[in-house]
Amino acid sequence: MLAVNALLMMSVAAYALFQAVTALLSGGRDVEFGAAVIYAGVVVVLTFAIGFVEHRANRTLNSALVAIDVKGWIMAGGVTSALLVAFLIGALIDGTDAEWLMPYVDPAVLALVALVLLPVPFSTLRRAVAEISLVTPPELKVQAEEAAGAVAASHGFLDHRVYAAQQGRARTIDVIYYVPAEKG
Repeated sequence: MLAVNALLMMSVAAYALFQAVTALLSGGRDVEFGAAVIYAGVVVVLTFAIGFVEHRANRTLNSALVAIDVKGWIMAGGVTSALLVAFLIGALIDGTDAEWLMPYVDPAVLALVALVLLPVPFSTLRRAVAEISLVTPPELKVQAEEAAGAVAASHGFLDHRVYAAQQGRARTIDVIYYVPAEKG
């Protein structure tokens, strides 16, 4: 679920970047001010507030799903912030000598924000793919090896093998001990 969510978030950022570059290359796009500025301001406050509340709640929950949701709210707030900045820049240059830049402001700001937001979900995607592939976190492997080695030494086993995997909060550790024939 985390991998799909991270891929979707990265796809949205990549699509926003593509749309921004396309708009820049085709002469920009007209931006309507007025109510859009108020709407963007309200949405920015709400998205960052929800992201902040979820982030604080996740300090105790420590949930990867909540963490990716927080990133989603931050990304939504970032994109809406870009629109708000574009609207404000457009309002500042409206009626000036730089007014010819107005169609380029929105796609340029959106492209910049999309470039910044594109790698945000990457760490979550990397961890999710590692869990799907049953790649053992190094610290779990070390802990399991140390514990199995201590048991093997204290009981006189010949050798041992440790197989460990982590998926979300669940950890699976299989230990195989090789015992001398006379102990078997």
